[in-house]
Amino acid sequence: MAAGTPIKEVKHTLAGEQQEFVCRLLERSANRAVLLYPITQGRRIADVLIPDNSRTYAYYWTDRPYNVYHWVDEDGRTIAYYINLAAGVTFRQDAVEWNDLAVDLLITPDGAIRILDEADAAAASGDVQTRIAAARAQALADKPALLAEVAASTERLRKIPPEPQAG
Repeated sequence: MAAGTPIKEVKHTLAGEQQEFVCRLLERSANRAVLLYPITQGRRIADVLIPDNSRTYAYYWTDRPYNVYHWVDEDGRTIAYYINLAAGVTFRQDAVEWNDLAVDLLITPDGAIRILDEADAAAASGDVQTRIAAARAQALADKPALLAEVAASTERLRKIPPEPQAG
């Protein structure tokens, strides 16, 4: 699939729900994909405001227990990094599919970390709890290099303009 073509992000939640989001493929290799999702309507995540006309650069790896949403404003400044603890990331021709482990790490440019949605994972099985703990530990250990990697990649990729999203 060529860069710039529409692709779906398919997320499976611990509650058994499936959510789909139409994005644009920016890059894909054997173990990494980067998708772009324009944010036309602002929203608030915890205490972070993501304004209208921001962008989500979504990074997925098949060999890491997390993915990263890098939110940038229309001038390219980082709003926040949102690390989703994840499992079972697979790349299909028309989609990036992953299992959400519920717990997320929200990291603002000042380095503050907020751990979100732990209550959503409280009823998960012991095996899932173990995966969550291991994924969180790895994400925190990887944090300095991970954020530098994502920031550099976003800076390079942000020159690609978003296309309007349907609906």
